[in-house]
Amino acid sequence: MININAQQQQLGSACANAINASGQVVGMGPQGAFLYNGSITNLGALPGDVYSNATGINASGQIVGSSWTWTYYAPHDAFLYSGGVMTDIGSNTDAVGINASGQVLLSNGSIYNSMTGTTTDLSHPGGWSVPLGINDSGQVAGYINNWLGENVAGVYKDGVWSDLNTLIDPNLGH
Repeated sequence: MININAQQQQLGSACANAINASGQVVGMGPQGAFLYNGSITNLGALPGDVYSNATGINASGQIVGSSWTWTYYAPHDAFLYSGGVMTDIGSNTDAVGINASGQVLLSNGSIYNSMTGTTTDLSHPGGWSVPLGINDSGQVAGYINNWLGENVAGVYKDGVWSDLNTLIDPNLGH
């Protein structure tokens, strides 16, 4: 059980966004992105920005999130916080989550690989995709715009987006 009440004055009004298996919690407080690991650590923001939000943490303690100037509606830059250093990993995008391999899912429809520094585009050929989560195998869940112009649940695996509706056995009914 995590007791954040002892830190309430330090943290104030906040939102916890993710927790890893070690109980490390990340989120956004009055001072921006934070890590709770028995005490509160303010992660700061990228150079030139004044605010941040931590949205994911993996078992290795790598943290991802977004940083921006003082209005939330300004363009965001995704960051990776590792070893006490915050690195810009994408402009005009948010970091959605991170898996055990250090693959960072970005809201612009791409995956940033923290081991190689490369980015993979997850574009859907029928329109667009919105990635929402990534697992430790690098599979992505979200929704895609299919060939009919509809938004449907999708999964990205082995370089291809699949409409989940096409994966359901039609003999199972509705």
